[in-house]
Amino acid sequence: MWKDLARGGTVRRVGTMIVATTAHSAPRLTVTGPELQGMTYLGFLVHGRAEVRAPGLAPVSVHRGEAVILTEPRDVVMESPAPTRWVHVLVTTSRLRERGVPVHAGLCEKRGGSLAGPVAAFASALAEGPGDSGPISDVVAARVLENLVVAVYGEAHEEADPRLDQRRRVRRAAIDLIDERFSDALLTPAAIAADVGVSLRHLQRCFEGSGTTIATEISNRRTENASMLLAAPASRELTVNEVARRSGFSSAFELRSRVRARFGVPPSELRRSRPSVGPQVPVIPP
Repeated sequence: MWKDLARGGTVRRVGTMIVATTAHSAPRLTVTGPELQGMTYLGFLVHGRAEVRAPGLAPVSVHRGEAVILTEPRDVVMESPAPTRWVHVLVTTSRLRERGVPVHAGLCEKRGGSLAGPVAAFASALAEGPGDSGPISDVVAARVLENLVVAVYGEAHEEADPRLDQRRRVRRAAIDLIDERFSDALLTPAAIAADVGVSLRHLQRCFEGSGTTIATEISNRRTENASMLLAAPASRELTVNEVARRSGFSSAFELRSRVRARFGVPPSELRRSRPSVGPQVPVIPP
């Protein structure tokens, strides 16, 4: 199925997900195959307009800048009177449920909002970019893409509920603070709650159902920065203690523990492999 799509574009595996881009002048494009089993399909229409059909479901009209989501479909048919360009993403349904996304098999949903465009652009860059970016870059890219996909779902649900929308704003503010101050070893969930202007318990509630916690976000951000410093040739003179300090860890022991838990290897192994790591990409929270 993806080989057929690749004739009109590119295909790449990102973690457990698959991303593809296609440009078609034909009036009909079919996405089908065993790869759809247990997966949720997201199709982002970058150019043109189309009608999307799936067995047993009513057709959905999709316009430029919109996305269509089908949970565990048998096949997907896109029909269009004009040339179209699509960005396709396949993500495991079980992983979405683990992240707290309310997915239901047999549904065909359309998404617009402010995130469809950025998600399509990022997924397209992954599909069409170099395939040898290195294991650390792949981990970061997979995490960013997964968060963006979760956010596409969450945007629609939270717009309908002011309370959920407020939680999303608090999460966004907390993530922004982590991006700015993760290197400060004194940055804690309690400190972030105080800066955001909410109680620690309310901040923790704002992350409930998102598939992560505020403490996990702090740890992940520090670990990602440390792994990039370890892998970058420009920082080869830094000791592990210095990398730990610049990444916000309280000690080299904590850095080693987090890196090993995240990547399955000690910091010295990352330093020896020195994969090519691209620039950091801001993570949009769910």
